[in-house]
Amino acid sequence: MVEPPDQPLLDEQLFQTLLDELALADCGDAMALTGFSPAIGTGTGGLLSPQAMPSDPVRAVIMGVIDHAIPFAHRAFSTASGHSRVAAIWMQGAAPDRPASAGGDLPFGRELRGVGLDLLRRRPDGGLLSEEQTYRQTGALGLRRDGREGRRLGPGLAARISHGAAVAGLAAGLSPDDPDSRNLPIIAVSLPDHLVADTSGAFAPYFVQAAIIFIVNRARRLAARLQAAGRVGPVPVVINLSYGVTAGPRDGSLGLVQLQDLIALNTRDHLHPVHFVLPSGNHRLERLHGQIAKGQSVQWQIPPDDPTPNVVEIWGPRQAQPGDQPGIELSLTLPGGQVAATDFCDQRDGISKLMAGGVEIARAYRQFRQIRRRQSGERYWRQCLTLIAAPTLPVDSRALHGAPSGFWQLTLTDGPATVMDIDVQRDDRLSTFPGTRRQSRLYDQAYQGQGPSGHPLDDDPADPRSVLRRRGTANAYGSGDTQLRVGGAIGGNGVTVATAGASGSEVARYSGLLLSGSPGDLLAQSDRSRLVSGVMAHGCLSGSRADMSGTSVAAPQVARWLALALLEGADLPDRASVIAHAADGRQPPSP
Repeated sequence: MVEPPDQPLLDEQLFQTLLDELALADCGDAMALTGFSPAIGTGTGGLLSPQAMPSDPVRAVIMGVIDHAIPFAHRAFSTASGHSRVAAIWMQGAAPDRPASAGGDLPFGRELRGVGLDLLRRRPDGGLLSEEQTYRQTGALGLRRDGREGRRLGPGLAARISHGAAVAGLAAGLSPDDPDSRNLPIIAVSLPDHLVADTSGAFAPYFVQAAIIFIVNRARRLAARLQAAGRVGPVPVVINLSYGVTAGPRDGSLGLVQLQDLIALNTRDHLHPVHFVLPSGNHRLERLHGQIAKGQSVQWQIPPDDPTPNVVEIWGPRQAQPGDQPGIELSLTLPGGQVAATDFCDQRDGISKLMAGGVEIARAYRQFRQIRRRQSGERYWRQCLTLIAAPTLPVDSRALHGAPSGFWQLTLTDGPATVMDIDVQRDDRLSTFPGTRRQSRLYDQAYQGQGPSGHPLDDDPADPRSVLRRRGTANAYGSGDTQLRVGGAIGGNGVTVATAGASGSEVARYSGLLLSGSPGDLLAQSDRSRLVSGVMAHGCLSGSRADMSGTSVAAPQVARWLALALLEGADLPDRASVIAHAADGRQPPSP
């Protein structure tokens, strides 16, 4: 079957609708989508070779994976004939392929499609290129350097294991001989190195929103082929996003979150249902979240020798208009006793520089954000104060002084009368990337970290005296109405339902908690036991294995379980039905 010419990722009307909605939700996130343009090429690269098309179009389910360093030539993503099950992969950090044979509608990076991969891997003698040769041919293998700073950003697929290899393998890795392998085609997006290396997620909305739209667009094209081959009705899609942030609003108002909800609740023509599966996060006990009221103080522990800024966000409650409640103001008491305070003008957005000894050591930004929730029709405002502390180890030769390390006392001197969320943004270093990022944290003497036995406390006390909280530490990207949030379980009990108060031996203590106290909607194994961390996952090359821990590896197990349930014809249109299905205890084979 000949593929039609590429079309824009979204038709003009739907694209404009998404822009309008996101513009009202979050101006920064709305701008993230404007990088897309109408198709600049008319490539006809096929999504899947005939030998890799689902053997039974009626039972097909499309698996989407958004991650980093995804080994698309891995045997676990191939059919028995050696053809690729990867219908399309967008390598966002790759150099563009010119002239573009596929993906002419992409604003950056390079797209590879199944037919092109199969042609690329075929040698003149009839054999196949090795996985390493394939990655070299496509520019996916090797140590890459940032042209501006000359720093290596990570080994990517040159390493023994990558986050994307583990996640994609757990979500969609199947033996080529498995009869269901062809019925689970894959559409993937490999996030760029510089985005993943920056654990704060400052630039994540642009790339992740683009990745989601890419998967939906390519899935619609693949679904149209399946319908032409005899499928009646839309094709289910499961998208795994093992990525998240520790700061940001957790009321579903982020543009990225609303985009997921819009797609899950409104996609009907070729795709339905569309499920997004995300981890609940790994920071329950990291002291990155709290609740603070006007007049209260909390210590912000900033580490020494940190070459990157540290960031705290304070989120006010909903308000009908920007001037309905007092603007957030705070003061800082530095380790040396110096005091600095914000001084914003009126009830408006603004910037306030905080000085100590004539040196700017931090900067505060206050924004009144207008939010519109499409599904509920709600419109409201929330104010956010973002405090950015300068690095304690400045690497810029122009910066003669760094911010002092130690305990900074933050005091909320003005603001709404209700309790507000305070969150520290993640800023640590991933093990596969170089650098010396160091995580800052909140500190409060009233915080009780351990119980009488000496073990960490899993939940907040009924009447917490501390500003710090364990509840509310779940991944902010999973705070919408439709996402499936997955917590980590200790031991292998398959996919189970997560409940508030679930703790002890069955739940990983690091799993982030929703405001209800539940470690998510569902649980899947993230560690073998309290003593043996991690689960066995695919390495970057076929036949290799490695352990990986965290809710990031729990989420793809749920994505796989859900996809196989949909393959068997289960009617699971929404979050509630998926949770109910898990409560029945039906489990597919282990990956």
